[in-house]
Amino acid sequence: VNGIVHKSMLVGNTLYLSGIFSSVGGQQRVLAGAVDITTGLATPWNPLPNAEINAFASDGNVIWVGGNFLHFNGTVRQAIAALDPITGLPNAWEQSDIALVSALAVNNNTLYVGGGFQTPWPDVRDNLVAMDATTAAILPWNPSASNWVKCMVLVDNTIYVGGDFTNFGTGPVVDRDHFGAIDATTGEI
Repeated sequence: VNGIVHKSMLVGNTLYLSGIFSSVGGQQRVLAGAVDITTGLATPWNPLPNAEINAFASDGNVIWVGGNFLHFNGTVRQAIAALDPITGLPNAWEQSDIALVSALAVNNNTLYVGGGFQTPWPDVRDNLVAMDATTAAILPWNPSASNWVKCMVLVDNTIYVGGDFTNFGTGPVVDRDHFGAIDATTGEI
């Protein structure tokens, strides 16, 4: 890689990368690319985002990416996109109600998204949302983080999140300074 790598994700033998670079594994890859970890050579994955990717998640069939981007090689996808794991082209999955994504996790058919955003009414979600991984519909799960969620990891049925928040909740508020554990099914802290 001829520049800085800020994010990476391993799926099988493919290492997906994002950062400030223009070449990966001997091929032109601007801001994002992938390499085969056995050979070190670039794979065909070449999404051509207009801005850096800040988060990756995958179920093995789709590569979800989040960031502050607006398109991939001319195909409009704002802040979140589902990309083909071989080519990097966006598929039909699209969600336009979210901006500034910095964390992603996927479990079964649910995509968990964290960042600095508020979705529009009637499905208001603050900085953390669960979406149907097939349809992109916003799901009822709503822990409501008070500020930006910057990172997350899913372990079993618990999502651990870190960020600039100090509490969660839309009714009774639960204090959590910058780190919290959330039930992936119920949204309970």
